[in-house]
Amino acid sequence: MLVAFLDGELGEAEAEQVELAMNADPALAARAEMLAGQDDAIRRAFEPLLAAPVPPALAAAASAAPQAATVSSIADARAAKAERQARKSGWGWPQLGAMAASLAIGLMVGPALLDGSADQPGGGALVLASADGPAVPLELASMLDTAPSGEAIDLAGLGEARVDITFRNMDAAVCRQVQISGAAEVTDVLACRAESGWQVAALGTRPAASDQMRTASGEASAAVLAAVDAMIDSDPLIGDEESAALAR
Repeated sequence: MLVAFLDGELGEAEAEQVELAMNADPALAARAEMLAGQDDAIRRAFEPLLAAPVPPALAAAASAAPQAATVSSIADARAAKAERQARKSGWGWPQLGAMAASLAIGLMVGPALLDGSADQPGGGALVLASADGPAVPLELASMLDTAPSGEAIDLAGLGEARVDITFRNMDAAVCRQVQISGAAEVTDVLACRAESGWQVAALGTRPAASDQMRTASGEASAAVLAAVDAMIDSDPLIGDEESAALAR
């Protein structure tokens, strides 16, 4: 209150009350005199600085006319960014997923897994050549058409098969990841349903568990997991939702 009084910041009524209080209390008056002396000392200390001319650069900056602000549209900026990214690279997750799937099939499908004709039942082949691309043999296609996720089914000549996950890809096609357990290795297949039947999107193999225990659902070869991550565009289909998708 005393500082505000000395700086002239009090209203008329409050200033009068401070004056009356100082007249009635010598100690309060002495404190006000001490504060006033400090103010004078501070002013004297900074007088040379306050009296110095303003530097030309600072004066020019202070007197310069303000520049007009540029107003940008957030929507336009986002659209421009998307266009730049599209021009920079025509590859997105769908294309990368398809590329990864092609590489997986090209690298991992050998004579033991590949059959030359889609007209043959398969005869132990896991991938069949067809006009529309790599396809699955009839026994595996039949399983993919009807088997619910998690149910183990014995496929003659191939091994014990189990669907790990069913989902829709970015084209709304139904895709299923299945593992087929043999004596020495487990083969993981990702197949998506097309008009011509189930087409192989990715395939990989891994050693079978040494204790012969069933491999946990969700574990698969790296190529197949990468393809699923790149292609999945829905929550996993289970129960009635999965049955309805397969029926269509």
